Amino acid sequence: MIDSASLKSDLLELSRYLDGPILGLDSSGPITSLCCVGLEQGVVDEREMDATALPSDTLAETISSLLRETKTQAENIKAIVVGIGPGSFTGIRVGLATAKGMALGAGIPLYGISSLGVLALSAQEPWVALCSDARHDEVYCALYRIDADGSLDSVVADGTRTQASFFALISNAIGEHGIGRLRVVGDCAESFCAAHHFSIEVMGSDFCSPKMALAIRAMGKRLRDKKSDCITTLSPQYMRRTAAERNQK
Repeated sequence: MIDSASLKSDLLELSRYLDGPILGLDSSGPITSLCCVGLEQGVVDEREMDATALPSDTLAETISSLLRETKTQAENIKAIVVGIGPGSFTGIRVGLATAKGMALGAGIPLYGISSLGVLALSAQEPWVALCSDARHDEVYCALYRIDADGSLDSVVADGTRTQASFFALISNAIGEHGIGRLRVVGDCAESFCAAHHFSIEVMGSDFCSPKMALAIRAMGKRLRDKKSDCITTLSPQYMRRTAAERNQK
């Protein structure tokens, strides 16, 4: 687990390397995470907002207020890291639309990251499984390895699966990778852990708030290498069809 002082130091060093501020945001779940690195010299500002109680334009207004307060021109921002899902359809759209609007309007490089990956980083354990309700007897799920340098490695890719099929994939990964301890997070984590017998130590938690500070740090190499995504083609990672699509004849 990285301590807050080391995290802040790493983020500010990344901001200095890019020669300007960095924004990170994810609004795919009930908690919206917003992280601003270097809007003010030496400051990392990380905020959480209750997405279920906020109007869709609150995120954009919050960012706009921060830019005004710090007298920062949007054009001076060097990178935006945004969660692209899976998760709440509305939340993903709000976050990605906000990030794309800023990126297109001010010419800011845009970097998409899996929202499940953000939660995996936020759990701060070497091995993290994500298990969240996708409805229709399925879960949004993935298995990630968090390396010592804070980078993210997808072992079981993000997907929408039944709990039974996800457990089978995890069981295979446990043997293949020699996993000794696993953290499971998400709103289906407790029921998933209770329903399946694991051969290793498992810690289940039904809640883990996203921490975009950790996501920005994990994306550091991509940011340094300027391997941004195409703004026009970066798409939401919904992982399942909308109700309207399912009801189409």
